[in-house]
Amino acid sequence: DEMEEMGVEPGIIDAEVIVKKEGGVTTTTAQKDFFNITSSTDAAAAAAENDDKKKKAGAGLQTDIMKAVKEVEAINTQITLLELDFIQDIVEILGPNRADTIRTTIVGNMIAGEAGTLLKTLKERPLATVLSSFSGSGSVESNAGKNLYVTRFPGDVTASQLNELREEVTGILQVAKPGDEALLVLQSGGGTVTGYGLAAAQLQRFKAKNIKLTVCVEQVAASGGYMMCCTADRIVASPFAVLGSIGVISEVPNAYERLQREGIEFATITAGKYKRTVTPTKKVTKEDIKKSTEDINEIFNLFKSFVASQRPQLDIENVATG
Repeated sequence: DEMEEMGVEPGIIDAEVIVKKEGGVTTTTAQKDFFNITSSTDAAAAAAENDDKKKKAGAGLQTDIMKAVKEVEAINTQITLLELDFIQDIVEILGPNRADTIRTTIVGNMIAGEAGTLLKTLKERPLATVLSSFSGSGSVESNAGKNLYVTRFPGDVTASQLNELREEVTGILQVAKPGDEALLVLQSGGGTVTGYGLAAAQLQRFKAKNIKLTVCVEQVAASGGYMMCCTADRIVASPFAVLGSIGVISEVPNAYERLQREGIEFATITAGKYKRTVTPTKKVTKEDIKKSTEDINEIFNLFKSFVASQRPQLDIENVATG
């Protein structure tokens, strides 16, 4: 009646379609659409539809994951079979007398690792350098009582090849028989005291088991490299190879004065008089230099003593000049 008095005709937006709810509250269809109001029945249906979509999506994702896992497992199985075929071929080529050596060095790597470990191991280390045994005559039967185990050590500053060397020495010691020998092809200009000290100790394990060790130097066996080299029963070097350099060096850049100019103070809290001596950030004192020199000389004396114990024929004071 009020709309007629105002001269306005009722339109569709004012259709009196009423939805009754609990508590006596009513809303028109137009109000529901305008305010995006849904009934409890509509909301439940929409929620159920969303749940179904999520379940289907989840089921599809789970199926994809299981499919990918199965594919990876199939690939790993193929790789393992290829590795086993490879080992079988090597055993057939080298002969049954060397099967134990191959099993210890190669199969052991596969057991400790995962599918593809063997291939990764041999990628940059050919089988002959991982561990090979051969006889001079080329016949297993003619020289079956003696084997020569060959390995390599292309050393860097940190002696990072130490883990491979340890494993190879262990493999040789496990299968070597009386009369067998080992040969190490060495190439190193030295590096850290701790790294090369431990590498030399690994080679001493041969002497402890009465296995003769020959070290072949292609170009350089200096400082820490020579520490390894001198553990050998015999050293064979190319004509212009460099051997020796028995000495110790320590150098640390110092930026204390530059930090002072930039207004930067570096605080170090220590316990112990000599916990920090020469460092890049503190002012170096005469006492620091004295202590560092004493430490270096102590390491140098240990180095000389080690070489003298392995090469008693050397005049160590005459040759240990750095």
